[in-house]
Amino acid sequence: MIDIIINPTAGSGHAKKVGIDICSYLNEKCIQHNVFFTEYPGHAKKLAQASAANGTEIVICVGGDGTAFEIAGGLSGSETAMGIIPAGTGNDFLKSLNMPSSPIENLKRILSGSPRTLDLGSAGENIFINICGTGIDTKVLHYAERVKKYVRGMAPYIFGILLAIVKHKPYALRITIDDEYTLEGNFLLCSIANGRYFGGGIPIAPHAEVDDAYLDVILVDHVSTLRIPFYLVGLLRRKVMGYKISKFFRAKKVTLESIGAQALELNEDGEVFHSQKVDFAILPSALKVYW
Repeated sequence: MIDIIINPTAGSGHAKKVGIDICSYLNEKCIQHNVFFTEYPGHAKKLAQASAANGTEIVICVGGDGTAFEIAGGLSGSETAMGIIPAGTGNDFLKSLNMPSSPIENLKRILSGSPRTLDLGSAGENIFINICGTGIDTKVLHYAERVKKYVRGMAPYIFGILLAIVKHKPYALRITIDDEYTLEGNFLLCSIANGRYFGGGIPIAPHAEVDDAYLDVILVDHVSTLRIPFYLVGLLRRKVMGYKISKFFRAKKVTLESIGAQALELNEDGEVFHSQKVDFAILPSALKVYW
């Protein structure tokens, strides 16, 4: 049995249209399936958990990174495999998997292929599939949300970047790598990555692999506001790791905490939450995915 979970609001309604096309194709091929529409934040995770509990073979996600994040959390550790049909604004995780951009071609690949395992990350009690972090990227996400309902792709994130630069303040952080190495300072951003891309295609962790059993940790030191655009251009061009202000680690465990007055504002696969201190870990081969 196949369950399809559709987030009708993802991609400013694009996911709903894609979902209709997917279901039409399955009906034409006489492939039995159930369809569920999400109704509120967190609903996709509950639906995925129910599918896994019912012994469903495949759950297909039709939505963006946030929907994939929820479904991955619901299926983690189960025998139910996940298929992903990109239909959101950024679709960043799909870029790490090198999957077809066409929804129907993606569906054909799911129907004819076999699932493989990939890693997940944990951030406290939360599970993430792609990237979690704090810094200017979280502000970019916050500002991008303001215009996502009007445009898709990179445009909302470009708007977010420009506004985040203007309003930027340094982030005072303490980072501990595998309980062995600790550093403190003011940072522009700190990303803890399983996948490679965020923000509609920005390669924040260009060397990350989703099945290597490691988290990639990327730190960029604080710089003056006038210098931020220069380094962001380098980030877009995959050059940020070559700058002296950048630091890179691979780790099994990471502890991130705020040493400033304010709690951390963390971007977890497009969802934002707050905490003073967070423990991260890699969860090797935790999810079955068609990729």
